[in-house]
Amino acid sequence: MAGPVCPIERTPPDPACAPRPVVGAVLLIAANDGHPVARATTDTDGRWTVTLAAGAYVLTPQAVSGLLGSALPLQFMVSATGSPVGLVVTYDTSIR
Repeated sequence: MAGPVCPIERTPPDPACAPRPVVGAVLLIAANDGHPVARATTDTDGRWTVTLAAGAYVLTPQAVSGLLGSALPLQFMVSATGSPVGLVVTYDTSIR
């Protein structure tokens, strides 16, 4: 997701200013030891999926062409139960 998308936030929130999906973002996933294990690219809805073994990982979002802001790396765990892990990668547009 990319946000904010409007320079002024309003109360109540303006739906036109809601964060927007980032299409084509490349997300690199590495084990905690830094070894790369997966790569994903967001679809037209900003969604992505990968299948990983149980363990600890770091997701590093790459810069997106045409988007001035960036996103911070995310640490996450995959459990042995195989339950899906929901992550939201947020690109800060730097609009203030």
